[in-house]
Amino acid sequence: MKVLYILHATIMGGATISFLKMIEGLRLKGVEAYVVIPSHDEEFEERARSVSANVLIAPQKMSILAKRKDGFSNRLEYVIKFPYRCTKILLQRRKNGKSLCALIESVRPDIIHTNVGVIHEGYWCAKKYGIPHVWHLREYQDIDFNWVIIPSKSIFKKCLKKSNVIAITKDILDYFNLSDSRRFRVIYNPILSNSTTALDFPKKKYFLCASRVSREKGHEDVFRCFSKFHKLFPDYRLIILGFGKGEYIDYLKQLSIELGCENSIEFKGFTDDVGRYMRKAVALVVASYKEGFGRMTAEALFYGCMVIGRNTGGTKEILDETGGLQFSTNDELFSQMVNIVNMPEQEYRQSIIKAQSRAKELYSVEAHIDAVDLFYKEIISANSLSK
Repeated sequence: MKVLYILHATIMGGATISFLKMIEGLRLKGVEAYVVIPSHDEEFEERARSVSANVLIAPQKMSILAKRKDGFSNRLEYVIKFPYRCTKILLQRRKNGKSLCALIESVRPDIIHTNVGVIHEGYWCAKKYGIPHVWHLREYQDIDFNWVIIPSKSIFKKCLKKSNVIAITKDILDYFNLSDSRRFRVIYNPILSNSTTALDFPKKKYFLCASRVSREKGHEDVFRCFSKFHKLFPDYRLIILGFGKGEYIDYLKQLSIELGCENSIEFKGFTDDVGRYMRKAVALVVASYKEGFGRMTAEALFYGCMVIGRNTGGTKEILDETGGLQFSTNDELFSQMVNIVNMPEQEYRQSIIKAQSRAKELYSVEAHIDAVDLFYKEIISANSLSK
C-alpha cells in the first residue's frame, strides 16, 4: 500500500514526532510512505529516511489567518482586510495544488493522508483523482490558536464530512460535529512503546512543566500557584523545560522575583531527555488553556509521573481516561499541589501504577499503529466497493 503524507512543517514538535513514529510502525505493516514537505530540511529528511520514508517537496499554504499577526485588531479591520487575504490564500492554494498533483501522478498513491487540519491541498487533489483522503485533526484551530479558518469554518466542516478523518481526541472530533464511525474516528497519538516505561521511587522534591514556554501554556498561573505553595513547602522546586521567546521567559523570571520564589524556579531550556526529569518529578503540571491532545501529559504517565492538569481539552480527556488530579482555577491548582505532597505513599504509588497501565493501553505506539493500519485497510476496501 502506498500512502502519500502531507506535512505543513518539519519542526520537531509533538505532531511531527508522532508522525514519524506512525510511519515507522506502518512500514512493518507493509505501508510504503511518501512524505511531502514544503521545503528542504536536512534534519527532518534524515530522520524520515531513517524510517524508510521517501521525501518529496511541494509548497503548501496554511488555510488560516492568525488574528493578531494579520492585523485584525478590531471588527472593522477584519471586515476590510479579510476578503483580500482570504482570496490571496485561496489563489496560492490553487497554485500549490498543481505542484502536488504532479507528485500524485508520479507516485500513484492508494491514500493521501494530510497530517494536520490547516492544510487543504491534499483534500482537493485527492478529490480530483478519486483517491481516498485522510485528514488528521490535531488542533481546534480557532479556540486554541485563535486562527480564522479559510474560507470559513462551515465550509471546512463540509469538506471533513466528505473525507476520512482521524482526530487525536474525542473532544476534537465532537468539536467539528463528527461522530465516531466508519469514516471518522479517534486514534490517540503514539507516545512510547509498551516496553518504554519506568516506575521510580522515591521522587525528588520538584514539580515539572514541560512544553513550549508561551502564554497559552499557562506558565504564569503555575508560577502564581507555586509561589503560594513555596511558602508552605520551601524545600520544593519548580523546573521549567522547553523553548520559548526570550521576552516571555524574561517576563516569567521577573514575575518569579516579584512573587519571591525566583531561587526555587529553574529554567532548563529544551532537552531531548524529558523522561529523565519526569521519572523523578513529584508531578507534571499541565496548565495549557486548550490543549489539542497533550503529548507531555501522556508521556509523563509512561515514565511513572503523576499529572496535575487543567480541566479542559485533551488534558481533561487523558486524565479522565487514566486518572490524575485536575483543576479549573488557580486556587484548585494550589490545592492539588498541596494534596499531592500530602498524599499517603501507598495511595500515591497505586495511583501512578494504575494510570500508567491505562496509558499503555491507549497511547502506546503499538496501539496507534494497529488502529491506523486497520483504518487504512477499511478505507481501501470501502473505496474498492464503491467503484
